[in-house]
Amino acid sequence: MESAQNVGAPGIPEVFGAFETLSNSIRIVQETQALQGQQLTLQGQALGAQGQAIQAIQSGLSLSSEVSPPILQSSPAGVSTDTGPGHCASKVVKLPAKLVFSGKREELQRWLKDVEDFFELNEVRESKKMKTAKGRLPAYLKEWYEKYEEEHGVTLFLNWESLKTELTERLKVTIERSIARAKLQALHCTEALGVKKYNEAFSQLVGQLSHLWEEDVVEDYIKGLPNSITLDVAKAKTHTLLETQKEAAEIEAFLSSQAKGGGHRDFRLRVPESGGVSG
Repeated sequence: MESAQNVGAPGIPEVFGAFETLSNSIRIVQETQALQGQQLTLQGQALGAQGQAIQAIQSGLSLSSEVSPPILQSSPAGVSTDTGPGHCASKVVKLPAKLVFSGKREELQRWLKDVEDFFELNEVRESKKMKTAKGRLPAYLKEWYEKYEEEHGVTLFLNWESLKTELTERLKVTIERSIARAKLQALHCTEALGVKKYNEAFSQLVGQLSHLWEEDVVEDYIKGLPNSITLDVAKAKTHTLLETQKEAAEIEAFLSSQAKGGGHRDFRLRVPESGGVSG
């Protein structure tokens, strides 16, 4: 009886062994649960990071569509592709024929405004505006432009505003200029006075006056000549007072010799020694 009871009841070592096994099982379960919890946390963080990345990409695409310039087709070789702010992608920028300046002072401001509108619509960059505008100026203003740059330096017209200012000043009709021209226009060459004395008197008066332009002086000089030679002098298309006075003297001398039975003067265009063409 006693022997049977000893066989069925576990001993102390068995109890401690079972307890240790149970403890190990519990520890393994806890570690497994902890690992699963860490995995879930990492998965949650990964999903959160992925969501942020997707949101950032979507935001970037939206911003790119708003601020990115349109994709341009590839340009042929030699053609400028500069399309930044204030730039024109055209290789050559020209004002349309309707924007040719007549040279009349009263039309200057209207012309400047039309040119500015063209520059704005076509995004012409600042460095091209001056030469573009120059191409639509009349001949005498082109000559003034080039002469002014030679006298004041090639960087005189550094921007459009400086050219506008100088053009406006160049064509501005002042009281002083009007008075000076009125004095020139009051001087006339009569048949009795002759071109030689008229030239002397006119040149002396010009030397005493200020605020005069060369083309105005030439125009007023021709208007003061006798009708018999005015047309021929005007046809010569001279640009300076000295050239015009010389032409007038030659025509007067020819007409005088012709009246006395002299020879024939050739009024066709001729090429002077300087290489230019005069009449």
